[in-house]
Amino acid sequence: MATIAFVSPHGGVGQTTLIANLATLLAQRREPCLVVDLCPQNTMGLHLGLETSPAHGWASSVLTDHWWAHNALINSLHVCCLPHGDLDANNVLHLEQRLMASPNWLTSQLSGLEFSDAGYVLLDAPMWPSALAFQSVLASDLVVVCLTASAKSCAAFPAIQAMVASHQESTAFAVMLTSFDPRSKSQILAMQTLQAQWNDLLIPYTLHHDENMATAFQENNCASALFPQAQSVHDVQGVANWLTERFNLQSAAE
Repeated sequence: MATIAFVSPHGGVGQTTLIANLATLLAQRREPCLVVDLCPQNTMGLHLGLETSPAHGWASSVLTDHWWAHNALINSLHVCCLPHGDLDANNVLHLEQRLMASPNWLTSQLSGLEFSDAGYVLLDAPMWPSALAFQSVLASDLVVVCLTASAKSCAAFPAIQAMVASHQESTAFAVMLTSFDPRSKSQILAMQTLQAQWNDLLIPYTLHHDENMATAFQENNCASALFPQAQSVHDVQGVANWLTERFNLQSAAE
């Protein structure tokens, strides 16, 4: 089993969309995949076929001292999803406090899952820094930092580099560029800067901006399922191939 955390210092980078489409492609290849929605926005289920965000998820189970995976779901494409669930502001704060007091909580919970040795666990982490983003880094075999080609991503380099440096002895890191519009001169310049900053850590596939992603979301689905010929789906296929080559889980399980 490979656990991969997706984190970002910024919101709106398309992280949840990337994970949902990646999980869908992996499931279509019959590679077991579990997505854990760690974000209080609770939107992952909307990408995977639900018409409304699930009211109950792992967060409410934790706050009531129940098994955290009790509310796991599976869609028609066999993507397993453990939703965050809805919490009010007070309970979000209460959960954050509990997690800060137990920094290895997520690692412990993941170790208790009965999941295929040939499967992927994809963690949709909230913005860094946060308690769950920190725990996601600790619990993962690989951390993918999602960035847009923008000036703010370039400016965030020292902070992200410090995060990588503090964990690189125990965790592998990669950087993924998302929502790229090749028609934008500012994005092209930012991409050149990011390529120089991150060099070998960059995943060799960039997720292009594609309206098919938004259209699929409006239909409570993934572009990977609805628009298999789209540029963005081609990009995600490249990421899936990169992960498959990196971890080689099917051979390891045989």
